[in-house]
Amino acid sequence: MPIPAKLATGLALTGLLLPGAAAAQQITIYSTDAAVERLVVSPAGGERPLSLARGAYRQEKSSNHLFGGAADAPGRLSRVSSRQIKALPTAAAIANLLQKKIDEQRSGRCLLDGADFGCASGIVTVDEIGNSFNDKKGPALAHRLSQAMVLLDRKPYIDGGTYAQRIQFYMAPAFTSGIGKGLGKNNDLGRDGKPHFATWLKVFPALARAGAVHLEMYHFDNSQKRRYAFTNQEWVEGPRDVAHMLSRFGGGLHQMHFLVSPSETAPAGSAKLCAGQDPMECQWALALRSDLNTRIAKNGIGLYRGDNDLSQTDSFLRRLNAFGDHNLTRNSSQRAEDEALLKKHPAGVTRRARVIFNPGPNPRVKKRKIGRDTFIFVKMKARSGTRKVTLRIGRKWKKTYTVTGTARFHRFRMPRTTAPKVKVRVMEGGHKQFTFRFANRISR
Repeated sequence: MPIPAKLATGLALTGLLLPGAAAAQQITIYSTDAAVERLVVSPAGGERPLSLARGAYRQEKSSNHLFGGAADAPGRLSRVSSRQIKALPTAAAIANLLQKKIDEQRSGRCLLDGADFGCASGIVTVDEIGNSFNDKKGPALAHRLSQAMVLLDRKPYIDGGTYAQRIQFYMAPAFTSGIGKGLGKNNDLGRDGKPHFATWLKVFPALARAGAVHLEMYHFDNSQKRRYAFTNQEWVEGPRDVAHMLSRFGGGLHQMHFLVSPSETAPAGSAKLCAGQDPMECQWALALRSDLNTRIAKNGIGLYRGDNDLSQTDSFLRRLNAFGDHNLTRNSSQRAEDEALLKKHPAGVTRRARVIFNPGPNPRVKKRKIGRDTFIFVKMKARSGTRKVTLRIGRKWKKTYTVTGTARFHRFRMPRTTAPKVKVRVMEGGHKQFTFRFANRISR
């Protein structure tokens, strides 16, 4: 089947499926006509407008697309809702739906809720991957989606790559912020070393096969019906830890995009960095603050609901133009640079929650730094029932814990002390069980 001319143009612009070729940035505009017109038709202050040639894409459904008539069809993104995915009982059914939405675009069709929006990008977005896909609430659903992406990854697409690479995912704020908060191998542990956050292991195989993963970098306050930007800390930890998880499952930095939105307040914790800037300018400052985030930004930053504040939409375009257009070549050199960035910015699992010292020859004690807190892990003798265990450090600190269970490591929080050496006595029922010493140093 011959490729329609407008579709061929769109495929060349995306650059997503051609290894070794330059991959153009993708600037996704998920907004109403008021914001899109401001970006592509009549920018404020004489700014350079966005265009299909610069990598602009419009999430359909819309009235005027990119304001280019039939010529901008390659810049229109089709969509499947998460509700549609949830309603399908098998991985094969999900794969068939996604493939159908891709294939219909080869004839310039894009059916959404019964209306045809004339998409010809060959791209389908899934809106959105939220808590219903995490391992606690939706493990079976996430597994079906991942299996569907495996099926699509086995099907070559006529213009190169696979059908799976024509799929892009919008990731809900809870996904990125939750992974950023969590510690441990699976990003689910709190500072106390216990699992407090949901894991997303079953959905990552789907993400790793996709053409793009869009991180929504804002929260929505449902009670006040307003959006506010991710905090400074969330901008640091979330993208970094998502990148490590993607890499673990075979994906990487080349897939990741930021999706920002006008915010009523500046990102928390950014007062010094963002003095004199509006909330959108501050989000750009955070997006470019580290070399890892800058690498993600070079893939293209999208705008959601720019119509909520057109002045911030103007700021978005101004900062985008100042950042410039980027076309990264996906080759072995770029992959090596991406791997080096991940090594330079280790995930929370290696930076904040690792065993750093085993005090002497005693195999019953370990010391661990988790966040700002220090814990010792003491392997107690097997006993039935519940008993009291007292830890004493010198003469000033003593704390009693209740211990239940057989021989295993029990966790005890240590006080903060500047003493260079610490001696700890473990007592049970008033009788000393053993004493151990360790150097009070925390290596980073």
